[in-house]
This record gives sequence, structure tokens and C-alpha cells, in this order.
Amino acid sequence: MSRFANALQHESSPYLLQHAHNPVQWYAWNPETIQLAKDRNLPVLVSIGYAACHWCHVMERESFEDVVVARFMNEHFTNIKIDREERPDIDHTLMEAVQTMSGQGGWPLNVFLTPDLKPFYGGTYFPPERMHGRPSWLEVLQSIHRAWRTEPNPISEQANRLFLHLQDAHTQWLHTHTPGIEPVPFKAMADDLMLRADTTHGGFGRAPKFPQWFCMQYLMAAGYFFNDAAWVKHTTHTLDQMISGGIYDQAGGGIARYSTDEYWLVPHFEKMLYDQAYLITTLSEAYQYTGKPLYASCIQHTICFLQRNMLSAGEGYYAALDADSEGEEGKYYVWTHNEVKQVVGEDAEAFCRAFNVRENGNWEGRNILHYNNSPFANEDASGKNLLEEYSTSLNALLTERNKRIPPATDTKQLLCWNALLVSAYCKAYAALQYDAYATEAVRLFQWLAKTFETPEGALWHTYSQKATIEGFLDDYASLAQAALDVFQLTGEEMYLEKARKLVQFVIKHFYDAGSRLFYYTADFCADTVWRTTEMMDNAQASGNSMMAAVLLSLHALRPEWNFGRMAQDMLDATQGVAIKYPASFAHWALNMLKHNRGIYRIEVSGGAFNTVFREILKIYLPNKVLQPNIGGQKKSGPDGCLPENAVNINVCNDFTCFPPMGSVQELKNFIEKDLIQ
Repeated sequence: MSRFANALQHESSPYLLQHAHNPVQWYAWNPETIQLAKDRNLPVLVSIGYAACHWCHVMERESFEDVVVARFMNEHFTNIKIDREERPDIDHTLMEAVQTMSGQGGWPLNVFLTPDLKPFYGGTYFPPERMHGRPSWLEVLQSIHRAWRTEPNPISEQANRLFLHLQDAHTQWLHTHTPGIEPVPFKAMADDLMLRADTTHGGFGRAPKFPQWFCMQYLMAAGYFFNDAAWVKHTTHTLDQMISGGIYDQAGGGIARYSTDEYWLVPHFEKMLYDQAYLITTLSEAYQYTGKPLYASCIQHTICFLQRNMLSAGEGYYAALDADSEGEEGKYYVWTHNEVKQVVGEDAEAFCRAFNVRENGNWEGRNILHYNNSPFANEDASGKNLLEEYSTSLNALLTERNKRIPPATDTKQLLCWNALLVSAYCKAYAALQYDAYATEAVRLFQWLAKTFETPEGALWHTYSQKATIEGFLDDYASLAQAALDVFQLTGEEMYLEKARKLVQFVIKHFYDAGSRLFYYTADFCADTVWRTTEMMDNAQASGNSMMAAVLLSLHALRPEWNFGRMAQDMLDATQGVAIKYPASFAHWALNMLKHNRGIYRIEVSGGAFNTVFREILKIYLPNKVLQPNIGGQKKSGPDGCLPENAVNINVCNDFTCFPPMGSVQELKNFIEKDLIQ
């Protein structure tokens, strides 16, 4: 244990605790630290990272553990450490500032602010010695200290200009209108996404490649509605390439945050909970659409990984697994040729050929298991179900791998990411009909509501032995969506009412009538200096686009609650920018597409409810919401009860209801007829 200890020792975030014994006198972001910064009247360094960040660890070892560097930082700066996953509000704003100043961003994010907390300089990783055109960290510190001491006014003026620029840029996003475009050019938006599509290796753009979940979901829905097989094919091709690539953990399950190359071969090995939720959701929808066995296997494999490695018993799921183990990125996951031969045994030759394991390795002398069409592939095997074909060998490798020192786990439990997983479990149940998935969705939702909600109806953001930090917009939106998804499985009105109350709370404390959108932070959040409106769909859907989806579903289920006008206003406010930049607003585009096609409210009742309801759950219909009447024969309306073997399917769209249907086939015929109109 280091002889040093700073203020972070009292925090609960695993990332902040990693820095609690640096010689740097770090402080957490809170009202007391904000006041301290003003009182010291020195430049403020805000350093942002997260527990699974490889380069955050590198910069800590190289610079923040250096006593000479730390002494300079402590004397001339007020130093604040932030876990970006605990304080996404601060991270979003400072990331935007650094991207404006330098044209790039990432983590670790190191930003210098004036004592009144306006940014004036920043960057990402700085080395301990000058290299590759980057100044050393100490050089940066010395330069800023010298400028602050000799020319503080120009720094303050620069900070004020940047602050005004950020506010103006945000306003311009909100006013990117496209008047007169009616109907919305949904086909052109899909074509725009396809211009960026890598039709060989899947995905969009060049390396590094992130799984762009909402672009895939939009293309699949647009392909469904407009009968364009090419759009659907690119989604399934991308999924095939990813889950047969190195970005997917072939032995253990789960997907890494991104691929460093265009082939999905070499991942940045950290695993984030939100990516697992989006993977399960997207695969579940793709399985509903295609019935492809590989997708079912991957859903089950990933859920097994989550429950084995990321679940806190009786509670929620952890935030992330680190990329590093024993100080090396990816060491836990890679294999030598001899290791594979010894573990797999007599099937080793076939296994090595299938998963492209080579004597001299396929990455830095070792092997990343994969079977997509990377340059190392013997043949293009993507799309095959090698997870099933080689399950015995993969399980043997997993057993052997469990003997290694594992990557660290970021054990904080975030409300938003866990709520996304509730929705993913609901999707997985709908696709695969495994009762355990529905049971876990209900259990997890109930734990989240009990743990994160205050008596006043507010939400906390994070949990580590206790819930802390006031919730953000995406916490409320994702929990409301989770409540809706559980309602559509169970038919229990308390979940629908929970969604309604969460939305009413958000309208009261987050709504901005001027923009017709919601602020990211509540009006009672004590230590948010900049109150912003987040719009873009990045690695996660924006809180606003999630809220729009919730409002649309609530309007379809209960139009008398009058949420439809607000949902329409949100779509109108963002239509222009979504049309212009569909890749960055793909979840918004998906909302607009569903709204344009009309959201079907499907009510099911009758003696044959269980069988019929399960069949309806399996149908890929992106614009449906379900109202299950689980109480057996009883159905709504004046017709009373149905015979024991009968079923009643009522379909409504907006304020129009169609004649009742008596079978799933009738429903499918109705949907097909509506599609071609």
C-alpha cells in the first residue's frame, strides 16, 4: 500500500479508488471541491477516465504516481478526478470542449479549467516524455502554470469565448430544420447509412470500428417496412462478422467495446455492460426476423457470460470488465498454438483450422479466436454456428482460462445500464421463449426500483453498497422503458403505472419548453455547472431519444394520458438534424420511422392466451406494443368471455381499431397487407 492517501479514499467508485493512493492530491467532483477551486484561484485540472480504460492506467503509472510530477500538480493546480460513468454530465460537456479545441477526444480526458470552471485547454493521453509530437505531461503543466501566472486575462477571455461557442453550437443543433420535407425521407436516410457501410467486413466506416447498434436496428426496420433486402442483409452480415470475430469472446461470451481494425479481429478488450445489453437486443430482433440458430446461440452464450462474470448475487450487474490483466491488455483472452493443442486435445487440428489459431499467432505472437473473414482466416466461415459445433472445445478453453488472473471488474452498478439489460432480457424472452429470461427481467427491474428510487420519486444513478449521485435523464428514460417492456410480458398494470410516474417526474424536473426536449440533469441537481440537452445517439442512445420512444409507446397504450403531443414535438425538434446526420441520430430515426408507420397496440385475451401470446412475441414487428390480458378468458369490451380454446386479438393504431382477429395467422395476414400499402 502506498504511503500516500488523498480525498478519493472516501469514494465508492472503483476507478476513483484506484487513484486514492496517488501522490497527487485528487479531489472528487462535489460542491465542496467546486468552492475549494474558487478559493484557491488556481487553474483546475479535471482528469476523467473509467476503471476499464487501458490508457488511463498507463497515464496513472507514468505520471500520476510520479512524486515530482505530483508535487508540481499539487502546488499549482486544484486536481479533480472524475469517473465518467458516475458523472456523464461533466464528461459530456468537457469532451465536447476538448473536441472543439483539438478536433479529437477520448479517455483519459485531461481538461484545464479556470477557477469558475470554464475550460480553456485539454487533451487525452500525455506521455511522461515528449514523443510522437506530443509534449510530456510535465511540459503541459509547466506551460499552463507559466501562462496563468504571467497572462491570466487572455486565458479567461479564451475560456469565455469557448464557453459561448459551445452554447451557440448546441443551439445550432436544435435549429437544424428541414422545412417542407414531408414525408420524412426514410429511404434516403437508409441509403445514407449504406454509403458508409463496409459491405465486405460489416459495420460502418473504417477502423477503429464500434458496433453501431442503432444504425443496424434502423436498417433492419427500414428493410422490413420498405421491403429492401439489402438493408437487412447488411445488418445480418455485420452481426455475423462481429460475433464470429475477435471482438466477440468465442470461449466466454460477450462483446468488447470496439475493434482496433476493420476486420473485427483485435478488440480493445474491455467489456461494457451496455454493449452486452445492446448485443442481446439486436440479436433478438435479428433472430425474430431470420430465425438464424447462430443468433440464438450467441444470445444464450452472452447471457451465460453476464450471469457468470458480471452479476452481483441478488442485486444488479457490474459496469465493466477491464481490458488489462497482469499489466497487459488482452493477456487473459489470447492463446499460443501449443496452449490450444494441449487443452483441446485430439480435436485440436480441426479446432485450430476453424478458429484460425496459428503457430506464430495472429496477434503479437498469440492467437485471438475468430472465424470471420479476417486476413488470417482459412475460409470465410462467418454465419456458421461454430459456437455449437465446437462447444466442447470452447468450454475446455474457458475452464483453462478461468485459472488465469482475470481482468479487474468495475463493480459499481449503474441504473441506466442495468435498465437496458432488463429490456434486453425481455427481448431475449420474446425471441427464444426461455422463461428464465422473463423471470430475471422481473427480478432485476424490481431490485432496481427498490434500490434506486427515493420516496419522492427521484432516482439515484449508481450503486456501490449504497445508491448515490442524482439520476440523469437516461436513468429515468431507460427505467421507464424497462417498466414498459416488463408490462408487455406480464400484463401487470403496476409496471405501466411506474412508467407513467417516471415520465411525469421527468416532465416536471427535466423539461425545457424552449427546445421541446429534456435537459440531461434535473432542476434540483446541486453540482452540475452546465445544464445541457443531450441529443446525439453515440455508443448509447441519448436520454432524449429514449424518452421519445417511451412517450410514443405510452401514447399507443394509453392515448388518454396525452403524451402523444409531447412525443410529436420531440420528433419535430430533431427531424432536421436526424435527416442530415442519420448515423449520429439513428435511434431518433428509428423512433420517427415507427411513428410514421403507426405503432400497433395489440391486445390479446382468451382461453388460448398463453399459446397465442407466445407466438405473437416471436413476430418481428418493430412498431408493436403489447397489452396482454393474462387473466384467462376475460377480454375487454362488451362481448364478455370467450370459449376455452378461443382467442381474441384486438389491434389499434393511433385512434383507429380494427376488427378483432381470432388467430396469429390472421394477425400476420393483416400486418403483411398493411406493409404493402
